[in-house]
Amino acid sequence: MQRSMRGLIAAAAVMVAGMAGGKAVAAGLSTAGESITPAAAMPYYDFHSANPKGGFCEQQTFGRGRLLAEPLNVAFSIPTLILGLIGLIRSKRSAMAFQFLYGLLASYGFFAALYHATLANGFYRMQDVAVSMVQSFVIILLVHALYLYRVKRHGREGNPAYRVIAVLMTLIFTAYPAAVHVAGESSANPWVAWLVFDLLWILVGALLWLIWRRRTTWPTASKNPRAFRMVAYAMGSALLAYAGWSLDKFSCRPVVAMLCLHGFWDLFMGLCFYYLITLSRFLSAHEYGFEPVVERIAVAGPLRLPFVEWKSRTAR
Repeated sequence: MQRSMRGLIAAAAVMVAGMAGGKAVAAGLSTAGESITPAAAMPYYDFHSANPKGGFCEQQTFGRGRLLAEPLNVAFSIPTLILGLIGLIRSKRSAMAFQFLYGLLASYGFFAALYHATLANGFYRMQDVAVSMVQSFVIILLVHALYLYRVKRHGREGNPAYRVIAVLMTLIFTAYPAAVHVAGESSANPWVAWLVFDLLWILVGALLWLIWRRRTTWPTASKNPRAFRMVAYAMGSALLAYAGWSLDKFSCRPVVAMLCLHGFWDLFMGLCFYYLITLSRFLSAHEYGFEPVVERIAVAGPLRLPFVEWKSRTAR
């Protein structure tokens, strides 16, 4: 009896909710029918429109290329794709987190090349989402590296506050690319979109400073002291990227166009994130049960690209 009464009550509740919902939908449709007007496509979602109109300084000075809109900027984007592929291929024996990050870096370079080849708004959105995701996930890795450092020094039981901070930062920056990026890019003010990405460098810089201060006491520092040079390499690359972007954006002239300074953004931002991902790989190797070994990949002549290989601790 009680079961049947509960079933009747539940059925009645569903019927009332359905009737109320139906009335609301009908009212909404009637209101919408009275005010329907032809809607223009929002610029944010217009895939094929040029962004920005007229292109960057290269195109504004020399005109649009025949096959590629901005061929030199395309060329500067290719190294980021290559850096991501190098990291992805060489990290095949390690945790999927780093394969994912190197894959994201490769996708950023790929979308950046497509964007400069076409200047299509859709490819701009793709490369912007990719680089925002890389930045957010690098922050998560750096925060956890600092947390694990403190655990190794002081024990897990004495660090409940740091654990809470690490969990909160993970939650925040997992959601950050989706929530804040879309909100920023949908704003009519372009500065909003820039700031939701650019202001995070203050946090990245603070985390790198904390890591740099602990470089002599880090568990693996004695074996690979040069690994912490990647902190300076990453920040130096970021500064060069912003310098090139600023000159291209605000001081466009023939000399600036010939130097392809907007290409500096794609090249050095890719290098910056490569160094940050590789540094995070070095800092977290022990957590996965490996010994980090800094190797140097020959690039051209004396140029060498650092990569952190993970070796088994039991290997002789």
